[in-house]
Amino acid sequence: MINIRLLVQLILLIAQGIFEALRSARKFEELEERMQRLVQRAALILLEEAFNQIDRKLCAQRDTKKLKAVGLRSRTIVTSFGELSFKRRLYRDKDTGEYRFLLDEALGVTPAAG
Repeated sequence: MINIRLLVQLILLIAQGIFEALRSARKFEELEERMQRLVQRAALILLEEAFNQIDRKLCAQRDTKKLKAVGLRSRTIVTSFGELSFKRRLYRDKDTGEYRFLLDEALGVTPAAG
């Protein structure tokens, strides 16, 4: 479900950013650059929220007889929008003892090194 508060915050952030850029940019190139950074920032915020929702859904749908949630871990990945930091649940397979991040698997992100 879409987080209405987050969407309102994003709309306000974008509107404020647009008006500030229009007020203070001296050249069109500067305005364009500011707009690009603003859109990238908004995209990162939306991606983080989407990842949180997917992680919660995966947690609710997992086989609880097989996978035990053992906590949250942070991860940062580099995207074309910039660095994206998010938290996701770590699970322990009760049969094998191996640890997994269902969100990483669902997104197809390479496991973090170390």
